[in-house]
Amino acid sequence: MEALQKVGIDIEKIHHEVAPGQYEVVIKYTDPIKAADSLIITKYIIESVAESYKLHATFMPKPFAHYNGSGMHIHMSLFNVASGRNAFYDPLKDDGFSVIGKQFIAGNLNRLKEGNLLLNSSVNSFKRLVPGYEAPVYLCWGKKNRSAAIRIPDITQRSLEDSHGAPMRVEFRITDGSCNPYLAFAVTIAAGLKGIAEKYPLEKIEPAKTLPANLHEAILAM
Repeated sequence: MEALQKVGIDIEKIHHEVAPGQYEVVIKYTDPIKAADSLIITKYIIESVAESYKLHATFMPKPFAHYNGSGMHIHMSLFNVASGRNAFYDPLKDDGFSVIGKQFIAGNLNRLKEGNLLLNSSVNSFKRLVPGYEAPVYLCWGKKNRSAAIRIPDITQRSLEDSHGAPMRVEFRITDGSCNPYLAFAVTIAAGLKGIAEKYPLEKIEPAKTLPANLHEAILAM
């Protein structure tokens, strides 16, 4: 944490995760390019500091077969530059999630199978995407379902009202640390904006479709 702070990486929190020796590091939100830069630097520093203590830090998606794998969850929100308002928030909706936000998710669900290779880029990526380890295996969206590729995080109404909807966001649970973050961010943003531009409807939560099962299938899908 100290090493990251010294180079200006703003870490919101760090905590132990489910598997032995597994930790989650949360980098503070920013624009996509800076976020990708911060991610690359963070991984490099963690690996370097670990090595200085004769330890090995890995960002492999599934280093151990019988423990939870390591994803790289991407949280995205879309702000109007002119007004400063979060386009994913609508106070008139029961859950506070806007039509634009749903179109953004629909755009990604429409393209995730083809773009999956940019989010899961290694053979090892697909060893993580199996049932039973809180990893997404279905090409669907959800709210509390951790098996969904895309999730709307549960945010309290009070928190949304106090911040004028700023925390409302979409979580991509499918991505892992083997990806190129610049390409991963680009494909998810492009697909989401296409969904907004063409007003894609968001279907009901129905985990009927599965993601590519291995790297070969992901390459063919792309």
